[in-house]
Amino acid sequence: MVELVAFETQTELEEFLRTSSDVRSDVIYTVKEEQTAPAPVGKRSTRQLRRTHSQLSEATSVADAEEGIAGVAGMEERSMSDDVTKKGTRKSGDGADVKKVKVDGTDYDEYSPPQVLEQSDSHHLQAGGCSMRAYKDFNKCKACIRKVGKGDVCRFRGFRVFKQTADGLSYGPFFYPAPIDAPSLNTARSTHIDFDSESNSDVLIKVKDRHEIISNSHHEKYILRSTAPVLKTILDFEFDCLNYDPIGKKFTSQSRLAPFLRPPDNNCARHLCDECLTSLFNVHYACSVCAKEICRACYEALPENTPVDDGGAFRAYVSGSRDVLERCFFKGRSHSKPNFLTISKYSANVLSDMYARVLSVLEKGVLEITPPPLPSKIPSADAPEYRDFSQDSRNYTRISSSTMNADDLFYSAWQRGETVVYEGGSGKTGDRWTAKYFMENYGSDHAVVVNCETKFGTKMAVSEFFKYWVDPSLKRKSILKLPDWPSHSEFEQKFPEHYADFKNAVPFPAYSSFTGALNLAARLPQNHLPPDLGPKMYNAFGSSDAGVKAYGTTPIHLDMADAVNVMMFASTVNADPNQAASNSDRPAAVWDIYARKDLECLRKFLRAEFDVDASQDPVHDQFYYIDEARREKLFVEHGVRGWRIFQNVGDAVFVPAGCAHQVCNYMDCVKAACDFVSPENLSACVQLTGEFRALSKTHRRREDLLSLRSILWSVWATSPLLVEDQQDGQEKGTDGSSSASVPAAENVQ
Repeated sequence: MVELVAFETQTELEEFLRTSSDVRSDVIYTVKEEQTAPAPVGKRSTRQLRRTHSQLSEATSVADAEEGIAGVAGMEERSMSDDVTKKGTRKSGDGADVKKVKVDGTDYDEYSPPQVLEQSDSHHLQAGGCSMRAYKDFNKCKACIRKVGKGDVCRFRGFRVFKQTADGLSYGPFFYPAPIDAPSLNTARSTHIDFDSESNSDVLIKVKDRHEIISNSHHEKYILRSTAPVLKTILDFEFDCLNYDPIGKKFTSQSRLAPFLRPPDNNCARHLCDECLTSLFNVHYACSVCAKEICRACYEALPENTPVDDGGAFRAYVSGSRDVLERCFFKGRSHSKPNFLTISKYSANVLSDMYARVLSVLEKGVLEITPPPLPSKIPSADAPEYRDFSQDSRNYTRISSSTMNADDLFYSAWQRGETVVYEGGSGKTGDRWTAKYFMENYGSDHAVVVNCETKFGTKMAVSEFFKYWVDPSLKRKSILKLPDWPSHSEFEQKFPEHYADFKNAVPFPAYSSFTGALNLAARLPQNHLPPDLGPKMYNAFGSSDAGVKAYGTTPIHLDMADAVNVMMFASTVNADPNQAASNSDRPAAVWDIYARKDLECLRKFLRAEFDVDASQDPVHDQFYYIDEARREKLFVEHGVRGWRIFQNVGDAVFVPAGCAHQVCNYMDCVKAACDFVSPENLSACVQLTGEFRALSKTHRRREDLLSLRSILWSVWATSPLLVEDQQDGQEKGTDGSSSASVPAAENVQ
């Protein structure tokens, strides 16, 4: 049922649309109908109805959808745009006719830079999408141009303002002021981080619309003290963008237009820069004409003044090509800084309060952890150098269920940024992970199968892929892999029993579980569209890493976060006999993992060995495999050696963020893997986000899928150690302490 919300006045409606983060697509917001006069132009009466979001999604275009809204509403008055069309002209903010500029033989409107208007009944705040009849003769926002998709909604709704005259709506572009430091925003009670309690009590963290996390106060203190330096750096950058002093709580300089406060939406969409696809955590910049939204780095790359277009590029724009999303209608030219508005999702008060919390934690000093001594049965990272580059290096931490102090060993290695292997932990799974099972139960499904040598993918039936695993008489023409399966659905929904198997198989759940207390990604609320961190299946034929043309199974690459990979099944059919005979343990797969400190040296080595162009990234491109001869050359000439790890069924390989790695299956293998974000490797994840942003526009890994800064903000905003300061007369809980406050909606949206 469609809900109707009516406001007493147009001013109240506009204030709600401008400041609220709870504007819903299935609700019509209107003004109570006047009894003595018809509803003013641009407003809707309470008699009007509105189709729900699900109904609108069936419309063929935004224009059709908005026209449908008008049709269902049964509008009795003529829209403002009809009046404008009848007059045959459009008015600028000063009442003069809008001037025209000719570009490539076509006339386009020439607009002035954005202006701020004080709220008035003679102004009209845009109350719907750009394709509504009232606004269809004005510039559309980027979301409406591309027909609204992937959770994106009209960006001018409740934001853009028009002057309303007898002749119709006049365009500026105009906006109402929305200061980030308005006194009315300073209503939240003061809070602080409680670090004084010595007890290690359990705490329950409720992540909005997702799940609950069971943690304890020790883990929470560890998380805050580990992540405080990173969050301080992020907030320093935000304040620099706003020219705001969080200590003195004042602006350090004044720009032509003050930053606008626009609370985050609740539309479950990942908010990305339209130019570089990095996530927009808080401060971003929006074009006042087309509402293109960009990050600070892209904003700084804009010219100070609008350059003259060459005409040829703009011709493609007018013809409806992809340039329509990259350019702007402003004077028929490219974007420039004067046309952009500075926007902050959070108020100055909220940002300053968070900054104060971070500083209070940093005052506690750097968190020092002394790694426990490693037992003799587990080789340390300082093991003697190895020179046989075909064997397991044994220079990493390997743990089994019988290892004493397994948790301490894992924490110690993980804090040093080293890989860890947990042996034989998959348990009993029956035949659910065999090739025969997948052929019988999912054989008719289709998925993209990749040729490990050419890296080209082909859509293939699952049964066609797995048949080589069960029938040794079939000759294999190439080495194939079925990665990231399923690619377009939730693993838990498609493979519920396998999902349960994987959860039971993954060790150290405080880090690796999807609700783990030390998995920071678990703290991101649902309305931020949490990243898909798995699990996913990785199935591949057996291969060989011998010889100079070896290409392995998975080329050298980096994951966006920490990762754990568990081998669930391995088939001896068609296994490489030479590789199997070379090692009495008959390994099913081998990994080469390189420490973060060696990454740049590794890149230079790959560029030289494979003649990689300087504009490309040989690690992020995922195209190169380092064979045995090159691994030895890398060690002898550059002093770089990796952790060479043999993996068998049940083994879980933990890879820290920022550690490049490659894999070669010696047998046909079925593996499952997931990503997570640990406090120890947060800085590495931040660096990776910057590296992905620097990739070319067409690179498939460019999009910022992690939204790391939003994750970190959510960790702090919802911390159970956050308590309200005692007020006069405030009652304490039964244990003598005040209860933890629920963060304000502005903090966590």
